Amino acid sequence: YNIPLGWGRRDMPGCLGVLGNRDLYDDVSRICSDCQNVFRDKNVESKCRSDCFSTSYFETCIMALDLAEKISDYKLHASILKE
Repeated sequence: YNIPLGWGRRDMPGCLGVLGNRDLYDDVSRICSDCQNVFRDKNVESKCRSDCFSTSYFETCIMALDLAEKISDYKLHASILKE
């Protein structure tokens, strides 16, 4: 396994497909980080990432960041990571 230094289990919540898909993970993870900055709530990022980005929080963050036109792409990326 080639997991970058600094990565822990908390960084990949239920995302079994993250290995080999670091770019996809970084893409969807950025949504959650940006969302936390918008809402200024320390729990938003972890809720957004929970169950490998498959909760309603992730979708809410996409909408809050005005990225609705890319929602299908982000959901596809999350589903690939969850495999």
